Parts: sequence; C-alpha cells; structure tokens
Amino acid sequence: LNTFFRENNIISHEAREEIFRKANEYVRIEKRLFVLNNIKGIPIDVLGEDNGNELSNEQINFLKPVDYRNTSELFGEYLMVVNVDPNYNSCFHDRFIRAVSSGTVCLTNENKKMIKLDSYNYSFSEPDSVMSAINKILENYDLVLKAEQDIIEQFSWEKSAARIINTYNI
Repeated sequence: LNTFFRENNIISHEAREEIFRKANEYVRIEKRLFVLNNIKGIPIDVLGEDNGNELSNEQINFLKPVDYRNTSELFGEYLMVVNVDPNYNSCFHDRFIRAVSSGTVCLTNENKKMIKLDSYNYSFSEPDSVMSAINKILENYDLVLKAEQDIIEQFSWEKSAARIINTYNI
C-alpha cells in the first residue's frame, strides 16, 4: 500500500485513509467468501445480511443482525463458530474469545497466537484446509474446546487491566 501511495504520489492523509479503508474492506470480504465457499456439505448460519456476494455453498442461511451484547448468547447455541480475523494475524479477534467463552469451539484462521492449535485452523492459502480443520475439530471436539478455553484464560478483564497498568507504571 505504501508503494502504491508513493508511486501514485498520494500524500494526503485523507486520501490514504480512504484507500486503506476500501482495500481493507475488500480483503476482509474476500477472506470471508473464501471460508464460506470452502465449507462443504454443512448448513451454515451467517450472522449478518446477504449483500449479494457470489456464494457456491447453497446451505447458507443469513440471520438477522443481533445486538453485539447478545452475540455470546447466540454463539452458545452452536457447535462451532467460524472466525475470519479482520486482517491481523498476531492477536485474537474478540469473536474468538466470545465464542469460546460461550462454550463453543471457534474455527479460525492460522494465527501466530494459535500455533499450538495449527491442525485445527484453516489457511487462506489452502482451500482444503477449511474442511480439514472442521473434520479434525469434530473428531476431537472436547480437546479443542479445552485448548481454546486455556488460551482465552489469559484475556480476562482482570489480566488485561493488570497488563495495561503494568505497562504504564514502568
């Protein structure tokens, strides 16, 4: 992106921000479509509206949006919640934490924080990895749920607040 800005002499902060936002949204949509189109033979409920994207999976049902505060309760009704990190791969999206804290396994993409669960994650470079990860999770559901619960323990409000306070007290 910086090369694009330089080569096209885009120096305005506003213009750079607008281009970044559009590029970021495009990549996020493509990643979500990748996952949805690579889940085969399984009904999928998508929390959100159908924006007319081309989907090859005919077993997709779009749910009405719900208030953010109610998503954890909704997640708890499912065996698995799918997460697509929104263009950062070195930390957790809150969707992962909320799904697991609701007692549901979260299928998510490869993530530097998830190294110990690699065989249960999918890769954007490998279309078959989506179904492979789903099948492995289903074979070892309780093990995966426990491992994910162990991971999110470090993200309690108390532990997060302590890290912030310790950072600023140095």
